[in-house]
Amino acid sequence: MKKTMILAIMIILSTSLVLAVSYPKLNNFVTDNANIIDDVSEAQLNSLAQQIEQTTTMELAIVTVNSLENLDIETYAVELFEKAGIGKKDIDNGLLILIAPNERRYRIEVGFGLEGTITDLDSRQIGVKTLEPFFKNGEFGKGLVEATLIINEFVTDNEEVISKFRATYKKRSSFGYGNLIYLIFFFLFISSSIGGGIYGRNRRRRMGFMPLMFLGFGGGFGRGGLGGGLGGFGGGFSGGGGFSGSF
Repeated sequence: MKKTMILAIMIILSTSLVLAVSYPKLNNFVTDNANIIDDVSEAQLNSLAQQIEQTTTMELAIVTVNSLENLDIETYAVELFEKAGIGKKDIDNGLLILIAPNERRYRIEVGFGLEGTITDLDSRQIGVKTLEPFFKNGEFGKGLVEATLIINEFVTDNEEVISKFRATYKKRSSFGYGNLIYLIFFFLFISSSIGGGIYGRNRRRRMGFMPLMFLGFGGGFGRGGLGGGLGGFGGGFSGGGGFSGSF
């Protein structure tokens, strides 16, 4: 009972924090509130994003903020994504690149409709191999332009570029799914052995709170946004995954 009450209080406090945050209004594809993108790159990014939308209907939003206001970047990205309605309604083909320079964090948040086009591994590669090297040198505009060019290749289905891009991490993935599955089962076995009856008694109570948690704090499946978007976007929602990194 005590653990359930603590969990409920944590959810209520988290909800209050999210509601108290002042999210930026997106008036263009690029919203540089932190003023870290040079003018030339910003113009190029807006032009590229417009071209991508006209060609594929996908909506790209690039946002920089001065502060995450005590939220983790995943929660901030999901809430901003849905409040701004990035992506087309009922297609959810939006993508958000969020940068918080003061916290030295960034997030690539992918709409559910792009889940099969830009995977979590793709997002990680874009972040680690493209964004981070530029960001560490303070070249935010250049890094974002390079990342946007790569994203364009994915959404326009350039198989030659995509296969080369994905090959770089497939070659390094020598660990294999078999070993991963083995480790997962081993971990579950150890957890069940240690937890024993405690896990069994509390499982149902924890499961009862899972829908509430996923409603607003998970991968963006909760559709609590403002519909038509705050800055001219089409009313899409997140939920397709993504990647968070630091620099």
